[in-house]
Amino acid sequence: MPLIMMCGIPSSGKTTRALELCEYLQSQGRQFHLVNEELLFAVRTSAYKDETKEKMTRGALKAEIKRNLTKETVVIADSLNYIKGCRYELYLLAREAGTNHGVIYCDTSVQQAKKWNSSREGDKWEESQLNELANRFEMPNPSKRWDKPCVIIKPEQPLPLTEIEKMLTACPAPNSYATHCSRTTGPDYLFNIEKAIQRAIQIILEESNRANCIGQQISIENCSVKVNLVRGLTMAKLQRLKKQYLTLIRQMANTQESFVAQTQHQVLNSFLEYVNGQISESA
Repeated sequence: MPLIMMCGIPSSGKTTRALELCEYLQSQGRQFHLVNEELLFAVRTSAYKDETKEKMTRGALKAEIKRNLTKETVVIADSLNYIKGCRYELYLLAREAGTNHGVIYCDTSVQQAKKWNSSREGDKWEESQLNELANRFEMPNPSKRWDKPCVIIKPEQPLPLTEIEKMLTACPAPNSYATHCSRTTGPDYLFNIEKAIQRAIQIILEESNRANCIGQQISIENCSVKVNLVRGLTMAKLQRLKKQYLTLIRQMANTQESFVAQTQHQVLNSFLEYVNGQISESA
């Protein structure tokens, strides 16, 4: 059964829709597991007060999702999931578990979200915090694998059960390098991956430093994925993305039971997809 990622700005109706989905799944006799900040005994508004708290919250949510994600259980990630990099990491978890995934986007205006927030009992978002998170929100893009399929719900619409049912019963996509790596390549495997990625980073930086290249795409030899060049794409930022990516690879290498050796161009394609998924077009 799939991983369902609720997505939207604060107070956009994500939890309400998630509970509606839980009721539907229960009526169908399906196994499901709801994951959100409240069920982890975290105060949602406090959990996103600063970068450190947000990082810890997202890590706890991700760990809980990973523990419960199986082919028999629908896991509903009822959190902000407002950054595409976060949705990409959850997408990788679904691929690792051999199940499908989907996004339910609560398309609610900031004005409506503020109205709902003001009428909430108990834990309310401060207006400045709501505005900040709404400004940082990265809308799902159904053309990207981690955001597809995507069901968009307006506040006045009922839960689109027909579309969601298709999402629930879709066949999972086959594993790619990003979710399926190899133990059989020996102790130098991760070292060779890091060397290949570092070479790619050098090429990206060289191209991004050329005049009039921002907004263009560049190709790297033996790679089918092109890199989107944006402003602010620095060595420090690329090195941070490399570190994050290698951490993901190590985690998967330690949890998967079977692995397939990959070629260098598959390694680079996977990393370039990760870079494109993390960087913002407005950076």
